[in-house]
Amino acid sequence: MSVKLVALMRKAPGLTRAQFRDHYENKHAPLIRELMPAVVEYRRNYFPETVAGFDVLTEITFETRESFETAMADAMQGRAKEMREADEALLFEVVAHAISTVEVCE
Repeated sequence: MSVKLVALMRKAPGLTRAQFRDHYENKHAPLIRELMPAVVEYRRNYFPETVAGFDVLTEITFETRESFETAMADAMQGRAKEMREADEALLFEVVAHAISTVEVCE
């Protein structure tokens, strides 16, 4: 059964919606794809305006729980962690996240 990470996130203060989306699409998403090659689907769902304090709903799907756990462990250490955190600090208001995994049923 596939596993999906869902995250509601707020853009960093000072970024316009256009700057946020441009950075996410052209810098952060490719970085995450590079750091987590096990990702099978990566969707960014932008709200037309802020909803309940959030600007985007992100969905990252992995084929199995094991591939999810391996990808997360790899992204949370060493150079990968440094690269990810540095980019997230530019893009997101890091304290304003709601993140969870969900089991996908179709």
